[in-house]
This record gives sequence, structure tokens and C-alpha cells, in this order.
Amino acid sequence: MAKLVERAQTGKSDAQRLADRISGVFVPIVMVIAAVTFAAWMIFDGSLAIAFQAAVATLIIACPCALGLATPTALLVGTGRGAQLGLLISGPEVLEHSRSIDMVVLDKTGTLTTGNMQALGVFVEAGHTEKTVLASAAAVEAGSEHPLARAIVEKAREDGIAIPSATGFSAEAGFGATATVDGNAVAVGRPAWLESRGFTLSPELAAHLEQLHLTGNTVVGVGSGSIVVGLIQIADTLKESSVEAIAALKALGLTTVMATGDHESVARIDSGSCRN
Repeated sequence: MAKLVERAQTGKSDAQRLADRISGVFVPIVMVIAAVTFAAWMIFDGSLAIAFQAAVATLIIACPCALGLATPTALLVGTGRGAQLGLLISGPEVLEHSRSIDMVVLDKTGTLTTGNMQALGVFVEAGHTEKTVLASAAAVEAGSEHPLARAIVEKAREDGIAIPSATGFSAEAGFGATATVDGNAVAVGRPAWLESRGFTLSPELAAHLEQLHLTGNTVVGVGSGSIVVGLIQIADTLKESSVEAIAALKALGLTTVMATGDHESVARIDSGSCRN
């Protein structure tokens, strides 16, 4: 714990602290040697100028600038190069400890996949229409920047559906969003999340949901009143570089893990595609 507190207070990496400790001993020794050099030249030569030059030369030659400056400079260059390649490193200490990494966790949407979502279809509960369900969903998702939300809004616009205004927008990260549309409370998100909020999923839509999960596509539910009124199927495509990147990570002896909020069956299909 004491070491963690020390690191938090100093903000220095292990290499920087090591360099500081060495410099803390080395510099005083060099100063003593320079003083002895100055005194020796004054005794044996008597020239102040020559004695001073000898002492300064000793300081310059033995100066630990390379030790004190090269280490933080190398770490700074490393983090800067990582940023250029799209790799965000929170600090030099993290860069040093990267040598002990044995697992890499990858987000699915936008990392392993392109993130260019496309809504393929809408499945609605009896008594509701695709147009009204999509309009309500788009009204809620218009306030979100999530790729799934953008796909729903773009689908509504492509179909020429007027998107009503929504108020009271609220998002629950990783699950969905809610808002009031035309006086009705509407929730858009993971079907399981909708059910946990009290929305009932009919047997017909539940059967559709199981079939949609088998396709490997993401399914977003739309809840209104007390029931799930529709399901929206959204597709994403795997990046061509994902398979090669994961193979390269495994070749380095790293364990790769995919993190996603999608249904387990969808995640398994996408992870299988990455391995293949």
C-alpha cells in the first residue's frame, strides 16, 4: 500500500525513480571528485584558471544527464508513438508494466467490427405497425450517440418516417435508453433489460428473438406501455484486420477476451468468426 501511495504522489515510473535514486548518490560523489580535482590543481599548479577548468571538465564528463534525461525521454517518446498509432497509454508507469501483460480484452462493436451498423428489419407486436414502432425508437435514440442508436435513426430517415420529439431522455450505459414520446414512456435497449424494467415480451416476439439471435445480428427491443412492442434487427460486419490482429496477439502468448453487451449467442458467433 505504501508503494501505491508513493506512486500516486510522485507520478513517476519505476525507471524514473531508479534513475533519481542513482543520481542522488552519483551527483554528490561527482561533486566531491570535482572539488578534489580543483584542490589538487591549485596545490600542484597554483593556477586558479587551470584548476577551475579541470574541475568543470570533471563535472561535464561525469554529469549523469544521460541517466536523468534519457529514461523519461524514452518513455515520453514511447507513449507519444503509441498515441500516433491509436493506442492510449495513461502514463509511463503503465508502459513499463506492459511487459507483464498476459491478457487483452477487446470491445466488439467498433473494435473487432466496423461499427457501421445497419437496421435490417422491424418485428412488431400485434396491433402495432413497423412505422410507429420505428418512429418511437428513433425519437428516443435521437438523443444518443451509440452506433446502434444511429442505425435506428438512419433507418427511420431512409424509410421517410417523421421522427417525433422526445423529452426526458435518460441512458443506462450498456443496456438502453428511455424517453417520453408523445406523452408515452418509451424504452429502447436490450430485450432482457426491457423485461427487467417490467415490459412483457409476448411468446410470438420471444420466438422471433431466438431466431434473430441465431443470425449473429444484434437485436434491440422497443418497450411502450407495459409490453415490448417491437424488435429491431441490426447488423454489423467484422473488420478484415480483426482475425489477423487476434492471431498476432495469440502468437505473442496473450490471451484474448471479447467484451460485448450483445446476447451470448451473438457474441459466440462473432468470437468464432474472429478465431476462424
